[in-house]
Amino acid sequence: MRKRIILGNQGLFKYNGFKKFNGLVYSEKDRGAYCKYCVLFQHALICDSRIITFGALVVVPLNNWKKATQKLLEHFGGSCRYHNKALELAENFKKTLTGQKVPIHHIIENSRTSQIKENRIKLMSIIDTIVTCGRQGIALRGHRDDLKHEINNPNANHGNFLELLKYRARGGDTTLETHLNTSSGNARYTSKTIQNELINIGGNSVRNSILRDVKNGVFFSVIADEATDSSNSEQLAISIRYVDKNCTTQESFLGFSECLLGVTGEALADSIISNLQTWNFELDDLRGQAYDGAGAMSGSNKGAAARLMEKYLKALYTHCASHRLNLCIARCCNIREVQNSMDIAGKISRFFSNSQKRQLFFESFLEDERKTKLKELCRTRWFERYDAFEVFIHLYKPLVTCLETLSEASVSEWNRETRQEANVLFNALLRFHALVVALMLTREVFLMTKSLSLKLQGSYVDIACVHKEVELVKQQVEKNRDQIEAYHQRIYDDAVTLARDVGTEEKMPRSVARQQHRANPEAKDPCEVFRRTITAPLLDHLSSQLQDRFNNSSQNSLHLFQFVALLPSELYGTAKDLTKNDIKDICSFYDKDLPSSFAVDTELQAWCMKWNNDKEGKECDTIPKTLKKTDKVSVFPNLYTLLHIGATLPVTSCTCERSISTLRVLKPSLRSTMTNNLLNGLAMLFVHRERSNTSSFNLENVVHEFAFFHPRRMELIDLGATKDDE
Repeated sequence: MRKRIILGNQGLFKYNGFKKFNGLVYSEKDRGAYCKYCVLFQHALICDSRIITFGALVVVPLNNWKKATQKLLEHFGGSCRYHNKALELAENFKKTLTGQKVPIHHIIENSRTSQIKENRIKLMSIIDTIVTCGRQGIALRGHRDDLKHEINNPNANHGNFLELLKYRARGGDTTLETHLNTSSGNARYTSKTIQNELINIGGNSVRNSILRDVKNGVFFSVIADEATDSSNSEQLAISIRYVDKNCTTQESFLGFSECLLGVTGEALADSIISNLQTWNFELDDLRGQAYDGAGAMSGSNKGAAARLMEKYLKALYTHCASHRLNLCIARCCNIREVQNSMDIAGKISRFFSNSQKRQLFFESFLEDERKTKLKELCRTRWFERYDAFEVFIHLYKPLVTCLETLSEASVSEWNRETRQEANVLFNALLRFHALVVALMLTREVFLMTKSLSLKLQGSYVDIACVHKEVELVKQQVEKNRDQIEAYHQRIYDDAVTLARDVGTEEKMPRSVARQQHRANPEAKDPCEVFRRTITAPLLDHLSSQLQDRFNNSSQNSLHLFQFVALLPSELYGTAKDLTKNDIKDICSFYDKDLPSSFAVDTELQAWCMKWNNDKEGKECDTIPKTLKKTDKVSVFPNLYTLLHIGATLPVTSCTCERSISTLRVLKPSLRSTMTNNLLNGLAMLFVHRERSNTSSFNLENVVHEFAFFHPRRMELIDLGATKDDE
């Protein structure tokens, strides 16, 4: 080929010519010359932003041999700009092929990746600030928080969120500072709409982490309770109980659901089901439900519990044990003298707490007392009344002195209403039969149930623990009832001593021939009167109420004894030999949940042999403790499943009540217009602080969720990637 070119027309092209004109080639097909560099890179050539008209050597061959030499000199002589640019592009192409230079598309891609990384860092600073506000229960927004208002009025209240962002920028976050100062208003990502969206994504992220734990344990129970928020809307708090991968029982709050369709049993049941389905829970794995004793929840025909059991037969209903205990104490306190003593104690407490001047005056009668304030009698948590009575009795003598001084004060010192009320309360405190004895006896009754009440407030109490503690209280009440004379005498002596210290004498209550409004027994002394009118009725009422409300023979508790029978603490030191017939109810009820129900007898035989003489079994007195000591895979798969279900069954609804208390923090009267999506997002971040803290909360996931489903002005992810790739 090259020889032919050299021997070409009139000898114009010679071998040395190819060296002189770098890029010159000859086409036999077109019978003319081309510049190979300009031909290959003509589409990439730019010359001073002018339109270039390519001719000979580029788009058409050079075959005018008369003017060939002049044309070649003009093109290859160094004055042709687009040829020089083509040479540069060709050189870069060669270096790229040989690895001496990074390809341009890689440079562009690396630049884009760096920009995406920087954008994500900017957004993570914003998300971290939002999560911090949520964890601390801090309101995010002020009066106005839009960019225009901020610029026009820099001294206005822009809200905690924007101020924390500025504080963070001043603290050294240069990336955030640059973003806030240079980004346009529609790409700043600090508006209330973006805040709400990020809060919602953050709350869902926390909830999804709980769902992953639940799926590891398979079975779960639902707990619900409703309350009215600051906007007078009924909110249904929903929580679940499950066993995590560490065989630890957990109770986790999931969110609030506004009762838009009312608070009937059907509406509440539908709300629970729809929310659990929305949160991707497998309702076929629902094994229990716990609510308070309200008719809409616990009604046997139309209550929410009954409606859920119609669809999910294994979702056994449990009446909150803490509510049942409160009802037991409330019913046994219906004795007239006991009610009077509590009413008087409440009035005296409010008399001082409603006035700082009175409280300070009362404190002047105390001598180095640690307890200086009377406690209110809690209306719902009855066990806390024990603490209120304890403080009241401890401050009894200073109270009498203070009220007496107030009732005898001059007009110039205290107004007439204060002196009159103090006089009434002072006389009430000196009534031996109406206050002193009843107060002391009621405190003792509360003391017997205090330990059980405190344990029922815990999140991890199980049905076996409740059974054990209730039985202990029953035994204690029965023992005191059998030894009522000694029991009453001890309390009565303390009451007499306290009364004498304030100048009140022991005396018989007034009696008449016919008494309709209170007990009027025949007795030889005051001690016997109070034993027969207060102590004995209190113990009898408490005993009967505990028996009725914690009746383990009821349908909802028919499995209780069989779960308890499996505990190693029940087998240790005995020669018990359990069979499938001993736990036939739970084996039959949960037959489809068992891996191999035909092997239960064999497992029970090995189970009894293991724990009859094992000292370690003495400590396994609850289902969760036993579950941790049970081999799931090889030895006891069926018993492990039964114990797992038993640990999942709820006992109280206290978790929901604790979550309801967050409404006062997250949705006070000043934030009463908050939407439920925003409320739920903030509640998940606030309640589950252990999951939303910096070490466990994945900000990258939130950024991805935020960027993937909506187009953003600021590029945050690779548009060619899928969600799973990210």
